[in-house]
Amino acid sequence: MKSRLSPAIRRTVALAAFVTACAPVLLNAQEQERSSQHHGRRTFFTLLNGVSEAPSVSSTGRGSFLLVIDRNDDEMQFTLGYSRLEGATVTQAHVHFGQPNTVGGVSFFLCGGGGKPPCPLGPVTITGTVVPADVLGPANQGIAAGEFGEILAAIRNGDAYVNVHTDKHPGGEIRGHLR
Repeated sequence: MKSRLSPAIRRTVALAAFVTACAPVLLNAQEQERSSQHHGRRTFFTLLNGVSEAPSVSSTGRGSFLLVIDRNDDEMQFTLGYSRLEGATVTQAHVHFGQPNTVGGVSFFLCGGGGKPPCPLGPVTITGTVVPADVLGPANQGIAAGEFGEILAAIRNGDAYVNVHTDKHPGGEIRGHLR
């Protein structure tokens, strides 16, 4: 008995059956790749300026921030640079838990508090290390002191920002969202 389907149709049906059988495996591999890119990400960078503050600030100040999470997720290395700030004194710099255009609580200091050295007047580049003991919270936003994994998750999800405060702009003169 001869098949009524043409060779082209038979190949199409066979290909469709193969794709249907492999689809769950392919989709799972794609999801794992997306997950590892998102959750395993280790390097974050942002540029800081006054317009990114919430609310925005008119400032000549500029800065940059690089954060690198170590392979074991138990410490972070950072480099913070800033210059042309309008304030006469840099009071503090830290990382907050919060989305863009919102004000969130402080999670850890880079300088000017939390056991870190005072913030120098710019232009300057500051380097340092953040460990679980440096995490202050913010407890009222669900991150308790020392909960390093919680702030790492927030950073990886795009829910953290860094800012530099001065005496002229006590709420923050320059800010950048970690991406």
